[in-house]
Amino acid sequence: MSSGVRAASEPFPFRSPVSESAISVSTHPLPRLLVSVRDAAEAEVAIRAGADLIDAKDPENGALGALPAEIVRAVVAHTAG
Repeated sequence: MSSGVRAASEPFPFRSPVSESAISVSTHPLPRLLVSVRDAAEAEVAIRAGADLIDAKDPENGALGALPAEIVRAVVAHTAG
Protein backbone atom coordinates (compact mmCIF):
# COMPACT_ATOMS: atom_id res chain seq x y z
CA MET A 1 0.00 0.00 0.00
CA SER A 2 1.31 3.44 -0.91
CA SER A 3 1.80 6.08 1.75
CA GLY A 4 0.75 8.80 -0.70
CA VAL A 5 4.17 10.41 -0.44
CA ARG A 6 6.13 10.77 -3.65
CA ALA A 7 9.88 10.14 -3.58
CA ALA A 8 11.91 13.23 -4.43
CA SER A 9 13.46 11.46 -7.42
CA GLU A 10 10.08 10.60 -8.98
CA PRO A 11 8.77 13.05 -11.59
CA PHE A 12 5.37 14.63 -11.14
CA PRO A 13 2.87 12.47 -13.03
CA PHE A 14 1.54 15.44 -15.04
CA ARG A 15 4.92 16.70 -16.22
CA SER A 16 7.14 15.24 -18.87
CA PRO A 17 10.89 15.54 -18.46
CA VAL A 18 12.50 18.33 -20.48
CA SER A 19 15.42 17.29 -22.61
CA GLU A 20 18.49 19.44 -23.06
CA SER A 21 17.67 19.81 -26.77
CA ALA A 22 14.23 21.27 -25.95
CA ILE A 23 15.78 24.26 -24.22
CA SER A 24 16.88 26.98 -26.62
CA VAL A 25 18.88 30.08 -25.91
CA SER A 26 17.48 33.35 -27.20
CA THR A 27 19.50 35.16 -29.82
CA HIS A 28 18.64 38.43 -28.05
CA PRO A 29 21.17 39.12 -25.31
CA LEU A 30 18.94 41.67 -23.56
CA PRO A 31 15.36 41.46 -22.32
CA ARG A 32 12.77 42.78 -24.74
CA LEU A 33 10.09 45.33 -23.84
CA LEU A 34 6.43 44.33 -24.19
CA VAL A 35 3.90 47.17 -24.02
CA SER A 36 0.12 46.74 -23.87
CA VAL A 37 -1.83 49.51 -25.60
CA ARG A 38 -5.51 50.45 -25.79
CA ASP A 39 -5.46 52.31 -29.11
CA ALA A 40 -3.30 53.55 -31.98
CA ALA A 41 -2.25 56.68 -30.06
CA GLU A 42 -0.84 54.57 -27.23
CA ALA A 43 0.84 52.35 -29.82
CA GLU A 44 2.62 55.42 -31.21
CA VAL A 45 3.88 56.32 -27.73
CA ALA A 46 5.06 52.74 -27.22
CA ILE A 47 6.93 52.74 -30.53
CA ARG A 48 8.63 56.04 -29.74
CA ALA A 49 9.57 54.71 -26.29
CA GLY A 50 11.31 51.72 -27.87
CA ALA A 51 8.82 48.89 -27.40
CA ASP A 52 9.98 45.64 -28.99
CA LEU A 53 6.56 43.99 -28.81
CA ILE A 54 3.11 45.57 -28.68
CA ASP A 55 -0.14 43.91 -27.74
CA ALA A 56 -3.58 45.48 -27.80
CA LYS A 57 -5.81 45.04 -24.78
CA ASP A 58 -7.77 46.89 -22.12
CA PRO A 59 -6.94 45.64 -18.61
CA GLU A 60 -10.17 47.18 -17.33
CA ASN A 61 -11.95 44.40 -19.29
CA GLY A 62 -10.15 41.61 -17.42
CA ALA A 63 -6.79 39.88 -17.71
CA LEU A 64 -7.11 39.38 -21.47
CA GLY A 65 -8.95 42.67 -21.99
CA ALA A 66 -10.41 42.14 -25.44
CA LEU A 67 -10.72 45.32 -27.49
CA PRO A 68 -13.22 45.93 -30.29
CA ALA A 69 -11.96 44.61 -33.64
CA GLU A 70 -11.87 48.08 -35.22
CA ILE A 71 -9.45 49.31 -32.53
CA VAL A 72 -7.21 46.28 -32.96
CA ARG A 73 -7.20 46.85 -36.73
CA ALA A 74 -6.22 50.49 -36.19
CA VAL A 75 -3.34 49.48 -33.89
CA VAL A 76 -2.12 46.90 -36.41
CA ALA A 77 -2.38 49.39 -39.29
CA HIS A 78 -0.49 52.01 -37.29
CA THR A 79 2.32 49.68 -36.23
CA ALA A 80 2.70 47.70 -39.47
CA GLY A 81 5.15 50.18 -40.93
